[in-house]
Amino acid sequence: MSGDLFNLFLTGELGFSPAVLSVIYAGMLLSLPLQLAGPTIAQCFRFHTLMTAGAVVSAAAVVAILLVVHLPVGDRLQLTVVIVAAVAVEIAFSPSYGTVWSAWLGEVVRDEDRPTVLSLGKLLS
Repeated sequence: MSGDLFNLFLTGELGFSPAVLSVIYAGMLLSLPLQLAGPTIAQCFRFHTLMTAGAVVSAAAVVAILLVVHLPVGDRLQLTVVIVAAVAVEIAFSPSYGTVWSAWLGEVVRDEDRPTVLSLGKLLS
């Protein structure tokens, strides 16, 4: 659902062509090896630190997208910022929440409560 909303936001609200979405998703696909390093990255840092870093990077990237489309900058710079920021959100989100959240949840939530907490998390995201 969030991917569909992102697609609609970029094409409908911001006026980018579907070709821009193709470039963004290709960048996300190329970032997959970095995302697969998520468990290794998580072992090097505390879970809280990595989740905080992921949230900060994601928030900064979203703010960059929202700002650059309203600033009087060239189309090329605008397009570059949107593509890089969108891929940065994917890279930051995957290790910090996809990898770390699942492992951290196993440490702080009782086994019998885990399905409920995971379901609520999916529903809210």
